[in-house]
Amino acid sequence: MAYDPALYELTHRGNPGDVEFYSRACEGARSVLELGTGYGRIALGLAAAGYEVVGLELDPGLLELARAAKAAQLEAAGAEVKVGAATVSETDSLEFVLGDMRQFELGRRFDRVIIPHSGLYCLLEPGEVASCLRAARAHLCPGGLLVLDGYAADDFHEESLPEDVPDDQLEPITEIEAQGTRYTVFEQSRWDRDSQRIDATYLYREEPSGREVRYLLPQRYLLRRELEALLDAAGFSVSLVRGSFSGDAYDEDAEHLIVIAEAS
Repeated sequence: MAYDPALYELTHRGNPGDVEFYSRACEGARSVLELGTGYGRIALGLAAAGYEVVGLELDPGLLELARAAKAAQLEAAGAEVKVGAATVSETDSLEFVLGDMRQFELGRRFDRVIIPHSGLYCLLEPGEVASCLRAARAHLCPGGLLVLDGYAADDFHEESLPEDVPDDQLEPITEIEAQGTRYTVFEQSRWDRDSQRIDATYLYREEPSGREVRYLLPQRYLLRRELEALLDAAGFSVSLVRGSFSGDAYDEDAEHLIVIAEAS
């Protein structure tokens, strides 16, 4: 079942400090391409900071939310907004387009390509990751930068055994309200070490009726050495690896794998 975009937006709110990090990483750039833009959270923040941003998204429902958020942002800023089939604005610096990050052609190049919030982990085969990185490289200006983040996986992958990490039980993580309906949200993760998969199930329980709906969010995490090899093969030179959005080292205590790579 496809993830309900409204429930996704209310549940997955990003990581503290990530918008500010990507804004810093784009300093000196004019144009930015975000792959897997989702409902536009980071793209909207970058556009508000003055960057020219294109957000690419495969899910039509999330893309609709992103475009609605763009219209609301323009309206709040006093820009002219037209609803329906007409374009929102011909002069604003933010555009959302439907497309697949595994293979795309936009007919232009950018100073930065960004893949936030473990977006690269949503590609479940190494060949898909390689294809995405090649497409990103083809869309970068000479000397342009690719900036991405994912959760850190090296330490638990190397140090843990599957029998030591049983499948999670469903645990409540938040409460939300969507279109007048209240939900308690539960999460459960399953780890497959051999395939580098962590598949998360999100259960939404309506209150007070108790009706439930589940969505699966599959991911294949990347190890640092694997990602660096894929970047090298795609024509990138890794210039920075960090373990947090505030610049901490990537070590056994890191929560994130943050990489900046230059188009070589």
